[in-house]
Parts: sequence; structure tokens; C-alpha cells
Amino acid sequence: MFRNRAYLSPSPSSSRLRDGFRLGAVFVTLASLLGAGGGGRLLEGEALKREITDRRIELLGAAILGYYEDVRAWPTKFSDLVTRPAGAAKWGGSYIPIRFSNLEDLRDRTIRDGWGRRMSFLYSGWDGNLFSAGPNGVAEGGAGDDRGLLINADAALWRETKREMRVLNAMMGAWKRDNPTKKLPPAFEGSYNKLRVDGYLPSTTPAWKRDYWRDAWGTKYREQTGGSPKTIIRAYSNGRP
Repeated sequence: MFRNRAYLSPSPSSSRLRDGFRLGAVFVTLASLLGAGGGGRLLEGEALKREITDRRIELLGAAILGYYEDVRAWPTKFSDLVTRPAGAAKWGGSYIPIRFSNLEDLRDRTIRDGWGRRMSFLYSGWDGNLFSAGPNGVAEGGAGDDRGLLINADAALWRETKREMRVLNAMMGAWKRDNPTKKLPPAFEGSYNKLRVDGYLPSTTPAWKRDYWRDAWGTKYREQTGGSPKTIIRAYSNGRP
């Protein structure tokens, strides 16, 4: 397993992220100076390279998660974090300061670990692996001396889902207040369509598009019902399928 393995917490704001990169630059600079001679020799060699690698993985992981939260897709290459890729309408970068040369290799726009080797990012579904092949330079799928970070998109997807549920349930409440003698249908599909037709939710063509219909994982919202006759009380999501 990865020696430096963790799920990332929600992405910090862009200002905090920039501050993080400034601190990272200071850290690497100080470490390099300490390694130049005197007592700093204690930080030379493999220990320093591991520290540099772990710090870069941490900072780059936060940038990748911020990208996912905005774009709703993983970056296919590290330069996507700096330059808007085609079709990324909600791209909010740069997620990495362009001149942060301690992290970005300006020769080929790749990210290098403490040993000067390219780092890799692999992903599938809602999960990604950001890793360095470690001291021996041989990628071992997270085993051996590989160093990396497991990145999970669920925190970002939950934030988006909760925002939609707040709107959806608030509009249900508004409809009920405006129509005290009527009831919304007990099935989510019927209530959703009623809210759209009556102007409480955006009207889209065709029906059943993304707007407040599916959660961020792509699953239709569920309904809680009550009363007699039954009516929908609220919509909710079970989260990751």
C-alpha cells in the first residue's frame, strides 16, 4: 500500500491554495539551503527527497481535487491544472501557480518528484491515484517504495448534491406555501415535473435533464412521503452508489 496514503479533505479556497503553494515553495527552498552544508547535511539524500516528494504530492493532490470540483472530471494531464482544456466550461484555474518552478517542470510541463522523475496520476470513476515511483524509480502499483495519495471525489460531489437538495426542498416548501389546498405528487418524478411546469425549478428540454433531477453521482433523487393522502415531504440522496 502507499506509504503516504490518505483521502483528501474538501478543496481549500483558491486563496488558501495559493498560500499553501507559497508555503510549499518556502519549505523546499529552506530544505535546499539546509542541505547545502553544515548541520543541514542531516536533511541531505533520501530523507530530503522523500520530504520534497510528499509535500509536492500533498499540494498537487489539493489542486487536482479543486479541478475536479469545478470541472466534474479528472485532469487528463497536469497541464490541465494550468491551462483550460477544451470543453471545461467551469474551469476555475490556474490551480497551480504557473511560475511555481519547484513543483512544475517548465521544460515539459510535468510534475517531478524529489528524485527528479515524473509523477503520475491514474484515475477510474470517482477515485484517483497520484504517486511517485519512489527511490528505485519503478512504479509498483502503490507497493514497495512507491509514495502516493489516494484522491476521492466524494467530498466534492456531496457538496454539490447538498446544494441541489437545499434548492429542491426549498422550492417544494415554496410551492406548498403558495398552494395550501393542493398537494405535490408522492413520487419524485411527478413532484419534480410539477415544480418545473409551475416555474419553481428551471424548465429544461427534454425533461429529466441534470437540473435538480440527479445527484452529483448521476443517481435520481429519492423521495420521502407522508400524510394522507400521501404527498412528497422532501427529496434526498443516498450518496455514492
